[in-house]
Amino acid sequence: MKKFTAIITSCAVCAAVAGTALAETTAADLNDGTYSITVDSNNKMFKVTDCKLTVKDGKLTAAVTLSGTGYGKLFVGTGEQAAAAAESDYIPFEDVDGKYVYTFEITALDAPVQVAAWSTKNSEWYDRTLTFNSADLPAEALKNGAGASAPSESSTPSDAPSTDKDNPDSGFGTLALTSAVLAGAAVAVSRKKNK
Repeated sequence: MKKFTAIITSCAVCAAVAGTALAETTAADLNDGTYSITVDSNNKMFKVTDCKLTVKDGKLTAAVTLSGTGYGKLFVGTGEQAAAAAESDYIPFEDVDGKYVYTFEITALDAPVQVAAWSTKNSEWYDRTLTFNSADLPAEALKNGAGASAPSESSTPSDAPSTDKDNPDSGFGTLALTSAVLAGAAVAVSRKKNK
């Protein structure tokens, strides 16, 4: 039963990762402007209370406000990478009405971003993961009405596969079928071993 659970969990994780990878939104999908979005964090001690996303000249810049003031600087990457980096590579905070705001570039929305946070209390780097959510974007932010599941023509070659889950040629059906086959195989293996 443990192997069965492990196999099912692996299938679910693979499906989730594949689905996330297909749903990224880049600057090429968005009109220039500044938008409020939400950000998910993998750690409750690293809570984002506000984020202003600026899209300009093909780049995404996030101004992230944290709930507390315990982190003196950030680094895009891991704590290990931050420890080896130059001080000039760190992202300092800006004190805005007693809140710490960190501004840095990201490559895409709906994709995990590794961030290292320097704890001023413990004098060490902590690894965190942030995901910037495109679901909060207003319709006018999206080029040609495109969303995360339908990239703009400028970002996707015409021969690239579609990522629209309602499109039978998109690969979503293949992903679902593969997951179902793997789950079925896991059930069969589990039943055979239990006999």
